[in-house]
Amino acid sequence: LEEANVIAETNAIHAAFRRGRADDAESCYLRATELATDASMTAVALRYARLLVEDRGDVDAAVSVLDRTFAAHDDERLLVRAGDVLCDAQRFAEAVRFYERALAGRRADPAITARLEAARASAEAGDEP
Repeated sequence: LEEANVIAETNAIHAAFRRGRADDAESCYLRATELATDASMTAVALRYARLLVEDRGDVDAAVSVLDRTFAAHDDERLLVRAGDVLCDAQRFAEAVRFYERALAGRRADPAITARLEAARASAEAGDEP
């Protein structure tokens, strides 16, 4: 039942954003975080961060959600997604720091390594706006 409530709240987040009701979406997110287990918290944060970027264009808020959730739940996927969001915003130097943190927890992960190398190359090339 608890997992069904988490799913309902994450769906409500999406619906609220689509209606242009960011405050309602945030309330739904906060309810979902109260109901979520450690296993479902990553999914809740990833979805909310995606909606923050896609529907509000708020990269900083999305990265903050991902970083705070990582601090509480220690799932490197959150750091990787933060790096991806920052790369999409052409903030490569910041992305490097998130990929490095993710790689510290998953040392031999080739996908994270590739993302880190690409972000470093873009940062060094001065590809940031």
